[in-house]
Amino acid sequence: MRRTLDRVGDMVYWPVLDVLVWGLFTVYLSDQFSSGLTIINVLLGAIIL
Repeated sequence: MRRTLDRVGDMVYWPVLDVLVWGLFTVYLSDQFSSGLTIINVLLGAIIL
């Protein structure tokens, strides 16, 4: 596992990228729909985590 850089990259790169993309998407939704659709933000955050 340590010798293959591709596998280590896949184990680190894709989870970090997923957290950044979905985190930014959740922040965008919370800014756009901050007038009462907070349950959607909570559900999206729970699904992502």
